[in-house]
Amino acid sequence: MALLEVADPKWRSPVSLSVARGIPRLAEEVWVLGYPIPKTLGRSIKYGEGVVSAHEGMQGDTKEFSVTAPIRPGSSGGPVFDASGRVCGIMSSTLKAQLILKLHGHVAPESNFAVKVKYVRDLLKKHGVSCEEAEARPLPKCRADAVEAATKAVVLLNSASSE
Repeated sequence: MALLEVADPKWRSPVSLSVARGIPRLAEEVWVLGYPIPKTLGRSIKYGEGVVSAHEGMQGDTKEFSVTAPIRPGSSGGPVFDASGRVCGIMSSTLKAQLILKLHGHVAPESNFAVKVKYVRDLLKKHGVSCEEAEARPLPKCRADAVEAATKAVVLLNSASSE
């Protein structure tokens, strides 16, 4: 993970995101926002949803959790939200179905992973960035309202590998 600082003193995210105390329970809903493969899929923000499928990552990594929400190349670094619209993790990686076939001889669904919010909070604190935890709160009137608000805080970062 990386923490980026915007050099322009006039720039400020129009929305601050609430941060969850932890990750949701197994089978609870999560949703993601990101800019996967912008050259191919376009430069508009993309939405996906799924559930928490495991509380650990690859090979039992306790810093990550697994979600069924889609994480495509270029989505890494984007937020994972709980059902209340709080950030509960940061998208990090996908274990591709082709690799599972190669390693284990059978096809299985892709597994998607996110860094747990605790480690995001630790990184922010280490660099003197305040990170307020939020109490569980109901979503706005509908999921689309919560997504619309969150899109104002998620931005596209260009890199040679994301194109």
